[in-house]
Amino acid sequence: MTTATARTRPNPAALHLVERLAANGVQTVFGIPGVHNQAIYDALLDQPSIRSVVTRHEQGAAFMADGYARASGDVGVCCLITGPGVSNASTALAQAYSDSSPVVALVTSYLANPSQQGRRLHDMRDQTTFLRSFLKAAITVGSVEEVAAAVDEAMTLARGARPGPVAVQVPLELLDVRAPVALPGPAPQPPQRSIDTRAALDMLRAGRSPVVVVGGGSADAAAEVEELVDALRAPVVSTTAGKGIVPVSHPLSVGPWLRAEGVRRLIAAADPLILLGTEWSTTDVGEGPFPLPPNVISVNLEPDPRFAGSVQLEADVRTALGALLPELTEREDVQVEETVARLRGEARSEPRRWHEAAPYVEALRRALAPDAIVTNDMNSLSYAAAELFEAYAPRTFLAPKGFGTLGFALPAAIGAGLAMPDRQVAALVGDGGLMFTAEELVTAVRHRLTLPVVVWNNASYGAIRFTRTAAYGRSVDDDLTNPDFVAFAKACGADGMRVREPGELEEALGAALAAPRPTVIDVAVEGVG
Repeated sequence: MTTATARTRPNPAALHLVERLAANGVQTVFGIPGVHNQAIYDALLDQPSIRSVVTRHEQGAAFMADGYARASGDVGVCCLITGPGVSNASTALAQAYSDSSPVVALVTSYLANPSQQGRRLHDMRDQTTFLRSFLKAAITVGSVEEVAAAVDEAMTLARGARPGPVAVQVPLELLDVRAPVALPGPAPQPPQRSIDTRAALDMLRAGRSPVVVVGGGSADAAAEVEELVDALRAPVVSTTAGKGIVPVSHPLSVGPWLRAEGVRRLIAAADPLILLGTEWSTTDVGEGPFPLPPNVISVNLEPDPRFAGSVQLEADVRTALGALLPELTEREDVQVEETVARLRGEARSEPRRWHEAAPYVEALRRALAPDAIVTNDMNSLSYAAAELFEAYAPRTFLAPKGFGTLGFALPAAIGAGLAMPDRQVAALVGDGGLMFTAEELVTAVRHRLTLPVVVWNNASYGAIRFTRTAAYGRSVDDDLTNPDFVAFAKACGADGMRVREPGELEEALGAALAAPRPTVIDVAVEGVG
């Protein structure tokens, strides 16, 4: 593809790759230089518009790219070597796929040679098949001339219908090959699809008790979602990924209480139920049956076979609501605020296994700014925060919901902090999960990030202990022998402090948010879930 602005230069493929990243607006690349991708890192030296963030593990690089993408809404990019670099990052990339996070992984490979597969340095038997098992797509470059188009395609796919991670594989034999390549102009934009809103409008106009459920796919349509909620006078419930899209302070916001009994009854009686940018995941609604009403409107980028008999608008939420809202008449004299307030109160009072963590979540909320970004892991403090932490803006509560991996919180917070340097960022992690990616604390130190890392230290895999005890009446092998997290933090060049009470946590967070370096806050709650 050529344009009037095309240039022909005999540059190596690595430089074409980096130039095309810049043309697509990429500003940060996370990764580790290795013998198989050193040509890419050399090319980055000639591209001052792209910052290279060197991490301590490829899993951390991919988690950082994911956190960068979730916090900013832009594509996160990581750079991986062949074989172990790819396999090290696979858990984090699978998490990005599960949660529809747009990430592009630049991956080196070998030119196909079946007789040599798995026998060369950093090689594996079938890297492409491996990648395709947990990515949205894996694009393999066959020549220098294909590099720019491959980057464009990866960026488009990562952002496109059901966003997700995409790999661009460049054989290392091509990286230093020089060829006169016609560089294309600006990256192409995907065409806009027209949508038929007639059935949805008919259902909305006839409905008597609408309820909105908002998911992470609505993050870029917060104003339109709030306008819809106000026009319909509809209670709005959020998934964990949808927290903050409608501020918790809104009088019609029920909050993220999909598992509460009263909210389940509200949804079952909805007429219609309007699902905006959510996959209706079991991690939000549970594994058991969740009764849905007859009339459902689902707005998502892809059709969902579970709602085959419902009205499905295949579009991004902003586009769909942009078409619907001008045709709607506001419902007047409909009072649901008391119902919403009652449901919120009932939901908060229902027993939860994380009730010991609730005062610490409240302390966290008091200490942080309304638009602060909080990253989470899989631990009792994060489970409590998923429902109790009050979110006031989109993209401020980041959690590894679908794949449910440990180790997400710290590197994702680093990615979020580098993406949004003017915002407060805090990480919530358990003592077990921290040790999956603890080495990235030195990455945060290197970049002088103000970053509280709140460690729920119960000296155990507490969530596993709870579920095993509930299922079998006993649990073994769940106790942990932990390092001194305060000493570990200081050894890495960070600050460290230990607290035991919610009030102490609030005070420690205030100090951490004023420090020009990360701070590990060890919340010592041994014996608590």
